[in-house]
Amino acid sequence: MVTKASRRLHFLRLLAKQGTSVADLVTIYVSLVRPVLEYGHVLLVGCSKEQERAMQRVQQRALRIISRAGRRDVPDLPTLQSRREDAAVKLFRQMLDAEHPLHDLVPASRSTATGRSLRNKNTISIPPARTKRLQNSFLHKAIKLYNKTIDT
Repeated sequence: MVTKASRRLHFLRLLAKQGTSVADLVTIYVSLVRPVLEYGHVLLVGCSKEQERAMQRVQQRALRIISRAGRRDVPDLPTLQSRREDAAVKLFRQMLDAEHPLHDLVPASRSTATGRSLRNKNTISIPPARTKRLQNSFLHKAIKLYNKTIDT
């Protein structure tokens, strides 16, 4: 995925050398390179730090190409990690709907699991996990991110 996106940066370099405007280069990056990095990105919310850094490096290289080593102002693009987290929370909120096909995967909220009136009744209980692989899975990461958004 990273190598494919890196190959597409070549087109961005060629257009930058031709004097294409910053707005057009950003649009080309968003429509040509970023979709490769974000393919299935909701499931990559629990990726390793190395994988996360490799994907973010591609975006940083693209921004350097667009800005021509800092000679032009480039609009701030959100990090790929923040976009993945937002998409994971959005999908998890959709999964909370009883009509959603993946609703059966969602564990019960704390108030329904205990049957008591709790202060954190809207948070979702995270199922126990023995392995790191399960702890970094989509469901666990999405529940943690969802619970953080409820608290704030």
